[in-house]
Amino acid sequence: MVTAAQLDGGSFDNCGGLLTRSINHTLFGCGNIGSNSVTLTVTDLCGNTASCMAIVTVRDTTPPVVTCPANVTVNADPGQCSATGVALGTPQSSDNCGVASTVNNAPGSYPVGTNTVVWTVHDAHGNSASCNQLVIVVDNQPPTITCPANVVTATDVGLCSKSNVTWAAPTATDNCPV
Repeated sequence: MVTAAQLDGGSFDNCGGLLTRSINHTLFGCGNIGSNSVTLTVTDLCGNTASCMAIVTVRDTTPPVVTCPANVTVNADPGQCSATGVALGTPQSSDNCGVASTVNNAPGSYPVGTNTVVWTVHDAHGNSASCNQLVIVVDNQPPTITCPANVVTATDVGLCSKSNVTWAAPTATDNCPV
């Protein structure tokens, strides 16, 4: 709310009497963002009046409010060390003058582990607010191992043992290489 006293820059009366002040517009909101012409009228004790124009500039400096969707935990895609197509949900947002856009930095693919998605809400007047949502990708796929073929060997001559046996090493694979 704007008062006449806030806009009066020093009005006076030649008779020294008490002046009353009034303005034609006192309340400003989101529909008044920018410069607004306001008429200040002063009246002396004899009923004489004088008016002038003042400019009231309204700025929206209030940032939006944003609440992120719940954190998400998903399994890695089959055979992959990441997850794609993760459903993030939608943040809740509000603003005193209306939300203009909501964006996030979500990648197309999330690696195994904890990933942070930043949601940012902008209003029409350049104010913004952000929140963080976690996407946790779990590797629940066991590795696979291929064992070498069985080894059959004879004992060393004159002994009941074999001192040197060779075999192929086993091979292992995993969706998340170590």
